[in-house]
Amino acid sequence: MQIQKLVLSIFTFLAPMLLSAQEALVIKGKVVSEADGTTLAYVNIGIVGTSTGTISDANGAFELYLNETINEEQVVRFSYLGYESKNYTIASLRLLNGTAIKLKKTGITLKTVEVRPDLLTAKVIGHQKTETGRATNFSISKKPNQNLGAAIGRRFTIKKMSQLETFKFYVSANNFDTIRFRVNIYDIKNGRPNQLLNQADLITTLIDHKKGWASVDLSAHPLFVKADVIVVVEWIAHSKKGRFLQLPITMPAFATHFYKYGSQDKWKRFRGMSTAMVLTVKQ
Repeated sequence: MQIQKLVLSIFTFLAPMLLSAQEALVIKGKVVSEADGTTLAYVNIGIVGTSTGTISDANGAFELYLNETINEEQVVRFSYLGYESKNYTIASLRLLNGTAIKLKKTGITLKTVEVRPDLLTAKVIGHQKTETGRATNFSISKKPNQNLGAAIGRRFTIKKMSQLETFKFYVSANNFDTIRFRVNIYDIKNGRPNQLLNQADLITTLIDHKKGWASVDLSAHPLFVKADVIVVVEWIAHSKKGRFLQLPITMPAFATHFYKYGSQDKWKRFRGMSTAMVLTVKQ
């Protein structure tokens, strides 16, 4: 009799977790600004330190797909440029039941830089080889939207004060009607991306299965650096029709390649590899 009571107690305790694994595999919601309720497009959303994550769409809506091995106490983080990050456990996020996630604006502190009038010499740095026979993937067709927020980057060597002008990256395979990327520029700590340096979202859109070089103008939001940076291409949106999206990769190469598998995942570092990425600076 006591054994039966014990089994019943254990089942009662585990029931919410079992229910979440079977019925609540998708958490849906919307992200808005706390100040005025406007929707926030392309917010990073994901379970911290894992590849499970997504990005809010152009209207702030999101769908976070969870697998059967989730722990209700794992932390889901919402982060967005210019706003304070917000954390929820999976359990608390499910209880919100679609209630809007409100993010609070935060002031962006601009670094003081010495702007010299002699930054006139253009220099192109990076890796331009596109015919490699190898590729690194953004799209995982069996996981709809889960890998939005995946990011691929490269370290660029900068030895003196430079203004960042243009960034280009090469798409070797793409069968999506529309894809959208965000370019992020980071300083470096312990050999990995650290603090975000750009003060505005740098977004570019490719349509009609476009492949080849994609260019992003960095001069509209002047950024001066005097040390190495890591420039990252983050996948933030796509049309419903499409299955594969790839960037070429060269190995061996005199470079360091970075990959993040999910929106809030940890950075992976691969030495001796490089994607086709080019940064133009003025020095």
